[in-house]
Amino acid sequence: MADPNLMVELTEEHLATLITALTFHVGEVKRNPYHLSLPAWMMDNVRRGSELVGGQGGAAPEYPFATLYRLRRWKNGGFETFYRGGRQLTAARTPRPCSPDPAWPRLAPAHKSAEGSRKFTPVIC
Repeated sequence: MADPNLMVELTEEHLATLITALTFHVGEVKRNPYHLSLPAWMMDNVRRGSELVGGQGGAAPEYPFATLYRLRRWKNGGFETFYRGGRQLTAARTPRPCSPDPAWPRLAPAHKSAEGSRKFTPVIC
């Protein structure tokens, strides 16, 4: 991802759960050993995210694994960025919704993918 604005820490337990889930996809893992490269990818996200999300020259976070996201919201029929700069979310913090809406996170209207299937985009405000 070229322009992430959110880096979310993954704990070792989160990563172990993801790797375990991958092992159930035997045929896919046989063709592409994702379970071997996933830890390195999550570590690379911290390295890249430190610069892309945290700002050039900023201190690297203390955690070893993370995922990167481009957080936007749906407004007036399109996506918009609603804060400047980047944010980091550690595993110790719980994100809160911006409204007491029980349907949070909401789903943006469906759009057709290139394959023609309808997809929903989760939107966090």
